[in-house]
Amino acid sequence: MAFSTCAIAQAEFPDDNLAEQIAVVSDGTLRIFPLSPRETQYRHHNRIRVRSSSLRDGWVEIRQCHEHLDPVGALEIVFRPERTRRLTIEKHEEIGTANIVGRSVQLEDIGPGASRCVALESLAVHRLADGAWRLENGPYMRRFLDGYYPMLVILDVDYPADAVHVSRIDPILDDDTVLLVREYAAAMDRYELGLPKGRIIDGEGPLEAANREIREEIGSAAAQLQLLKPLSLAPAYIDHLTHLVMARGLFLSPLPGDEPEPPDIVPWRLSRLEQLLERADFSEARSIAALFLIRHRLRPCHGDPTPGPQSSGPS
Repeated sequence: MAFSTCAIAQAEFPDDNLAEQIAVVSDGTLRIFPLSPRETQYRHHNRIRVRSSSLRDGWVEIRQCHEHLDPVGALEIVFRPERTRRLTIEKHEEIGTANIVGRSVQLEDIGPGASRCVALESLAVHRLADGAWRLENGPYMRRFLDGYYPMLVILDVDYPADAVHVSRIDPILDDDTVLLVREYAAAMDRYELGLPKGRIIDGEGPLEAANREIREEIGSAAAQLQLLKPLSLAPAYIDHLTHLVMARGLFLSPLPGDEPEPPDIVPWRLSRLEQLLERADFSEARSIAALFLIRHRLRPCHGDPTPGPQSSGPS
């Protein structure tokens, strides 16, 4: 999973309440990058590994890297003491000294283009009353005095697919990421990856039906919906049409669905579409056509100057 946010805020930062901390960091101007940031953008990359044991004790493995650090005399990277253990420095470049003090990393003599990577365990998985689990990581901030400055946050999560499935993702995703669902395909007698989909019921148009289906299948509604193209399957034999709809600005708004089991939500980057095509469990022609069309419409996010709309997740 990957997402990019840019936030600037000025406020007092609460010490104890995690929800208040997240609200403070998100206060002010929150901007989702429509294009990939420049290569020298301050990057914070977390790779989280959820183990089967994490569902019992809550501890996950994290490898965290900061790249393109600010060239300053000293910098402190702080972790929550009660949720951090086994913190070690794996490597650092263009940094004079790097030391661990308590649950923080102290850096000195930081040069241009500096980077550092650490490994740690974090108490990040929490069991909810309904039997589900919530994975928390963050809040992310780049703070100087009383201000918060832009940073690119990338989050990759590896989890045991045989033990859990993703039912909801928050916050919204970037323009290179679409949401697929993995669900049982009865005719093929196997699980297949594809886009959220469903029938248009009486009284609905394609946009209303698309919004209802993504609420049922991925638990989110869309702030903006755009009809891309109706597709026919075999126009010489049947008059069936599939309406391709691009949804953006996803926000949490779940509806109960009619699936026999909850679909597994799989974020996938459009820049890795060729790898998706190589998967044996991704074979539906409508989903393949839709992703190529969406990637074409979003070409500015992939290096082509041709303008086009933006998307956070198609249906």
